[in-house]
Amino acid sequence: MKRIVAAGSCWKMDRKGKAMLETAGYSLYEVENQTALLSLLSDGHVGCDVILYDGDLDDGKADFLQQFPKIPKTWPLLFITSRATIGGAVEVMRLGAEHFIAKPVHPKRILAAVADAIKIRAKQHEPSFAPQQSKFKPVDIIPNGYLGFVGCSPPMLAVYDKVRRLGHSTATVFVTGESGTGKEVCAEAIHASGDRSQAPFIAVNCGAIPENLLESELFGHVKGSFSGATSDRQGAAIAANGGTLFLDEICEMPIHLQVKLLRFLQSGTVQRVGESRPIKVDLRIICATNRHPETEVAEGRFRSDLFYRLNVVRLEMPPLRARGDDISLLASQFLQQFGTEEGRNLGPLSRDAILSLNQRSWPGNVRELQNLIRSAVALGDPDLLLECNEHGAVGLPLPAQPTLRIISSAGSDNQQGQSNRQQDGSNWDKLSFAEVERMVIENAIARCGGNLAVAARQLQVSPSTLYRKKERWSQGMLHAC
Repeated sequence: MKRIVAAGSCWKMDRKGKAMLETAGYSLYEVENQTALLSLLSDGHVGCDVILYDGDLDDGKADFLQQFPKIPKTWPLLFITSRATIGGAVEVMRLGAEHFIAKPVHPKRILAAVADAIKIRAKQHEPSFAPQQSKFKPVDIIPNGYLGFVGCSPPMLAVYDKVRRLGHSTATVFVTGESGTGKEVCAEAIHASGDRSQAPFIAVNCGAIPENLLESELFGHVKGSFSGATSDRQGAAIAANGGTLFLDEICEMPIHLQVKLLRFLQSGTVQRVGESRPIKVDLRIICATNRHPETEVAEGRFRSDLFYRLNVVRLEMPPLRARGDDISLLASQFLQQFGTEEGRNLGPLSRDAILSLNQRSWPGNVRELQNLIRSAVALGDPDLLLECNEHGAVGLPLPAQPTLRIISSAGSDNQQGQSNRQQDGSNWDKLSFAEVERMVIENAIARCGGNLAVAARQLQVSPSTLYRKKERWSQGMLHAC
């Protein structure tokens, strides 16, 4: 049984987590602090296969790893912290840690990270467990970003961690998320971080190609196989051989082509249109959609057998409105990028501009933000962009204060003969928490066209929570649990 040593007073594995580790063949030995850990490691009587270290990152620096650099060189070390930043992650990985894990920590996440760390070290066949050499070049990890992404919010740190772990896997990945969240960037990052990074990355948008041409685009054709086939075409699947085939907007694929895609996934062979001889290919499939795939299956627009074949690993891209300070980071990058393209030297974003950006709901996500900044820079309109104020900062107009509607419950305003009322930001201090909560939920449902599942994803709660609250409201109970 492999031994895991956990050090740190802030994080403790609960009974369920310990049972999960034991079932997987690990035993957990906990010590209170780094002093006890050092004593245990120097003693040598307790075997150690992996170290879980719970520590803070003061000014983005891991003091413990800097003071004792030999520890991660000798034992696989997983660094756990409540202060997760890109800079901290880069520092910890540079000092030799195998994984950087942000709290809250789920036992399954620990189990996967421990297994991965042991597997990586075992591959090196070195008794001293020399530290893993990262396959990423320094340019791959940049300040406030990672492999094409920009942002260091907790939702994006979770995405980066999953991308890193998926890179060296062969599992099919299903990327979901709203339009404009960066699903193709995610697919490219998974490809770039893995063993196939030097092979082709071929992207096909299933919703942008006419239905009668999609099969030929995917699987190829031979000359004369149909009207207009004036030459042989290898198709995206053959072109991606050895690398990655990215199928964007997979739920837009016609049913009859879904059958052929399923056969291709099961056999690993491609049969071009007009050709009887199958061609063997070796590639990885990553697909994406901005729809809810389970709904598409339930309503008969997407084959269930194909969905289960593709939905091996699910990766959800967070909406921009859930990414906090990433909004200003992205806006600043777009501002400098488009300013350079237009030959204009633009200053930083002003505080008012950042406030304006943070107040928007961003239904178009990163793509909407990108287009807004591009338009402002290109037009140079004073109503859109204040290019240089007295501080050399760039400003954007403040949006109008949104008006939100709250439907009054029975037993409150209805007793006074009112069915609904308007509330704006200036009156929020007069509302109870339950009223504000209901207002936010009902506006989210209305914004999503009545789709509770989509509204729940936007609010980052379980759909059952929204169903339960709506049922209680329908019964005239404002203070729903």
